Formats: sequence, C-alpha cells, structure tokens
Amino acid sequence: MYPTIRQHYRRRMFIAMPLYLGGLVLLVLAIGWADSVSAGARSLLPVLGGAAAFCAGLYLSVTARCPKCDATMSPWVSMYPAWNFWRRPERCPHCAVSLDEHCA
Repeated sequence: MYPTIRQHYRRRMFIAMPLYLGGLVLLVLAIGWADSVSAGARSLLPVLGGAAAFCAGLYLSVTARCPKCDATMSPWVSMYPAWNFWRRPERCPHCAVSLDEHCA
C-alpha cells in the first residue's frame, strides 16, 4: 500500500532534519572553538555547517511537490504534517487534493 501524501512529507522532513541540525551543530562548534582550532579548520567549519543547512533546505524545497499537480508546496505545508499535530493543512493550496490521499 502506498503512503499518504502527509506521510510522504513527514518522511522527507525526518530525512532532512538531521542534516539541518548537523549543520547548526557545526556552526555552533565553529563559534565555540574559534580560538582553539587551526586557521584552516576555523574557516572550514562554518562553510560546512552552512552548506549542510542549505542542502537540507534545498532537499525539502525540491522534494515538496504535490503528486497531483506537481506544484511546489509551501514550506509550511510540507513541515506541518511532520511537526504540528493540532492544526494541520488538509489540502494542496494549488489543486486542493487532500493530503490524506495515497501517493501513487
């Protein structure tokens, strides 16, 4: 059985979050260890952290497409099924397909 559109977005969000959080950890480490690491590592850690966070956002924006109309879903629609359990969007903002329908 195919997952619902909501489950599909939730799985994508859980794939991207470790990459995003890892990028933030690298940025925090770069700030905290600025005095104790070499100059090469000092310049490389923020770049790697920023690149990881950017790639996570790019991954979400590329994969958050409606399976029916292929329009880009807004970040809020793709993030709500994963994190917000009280007020979730119910439909695609472009074609009004229900997020509880099965992906094909």
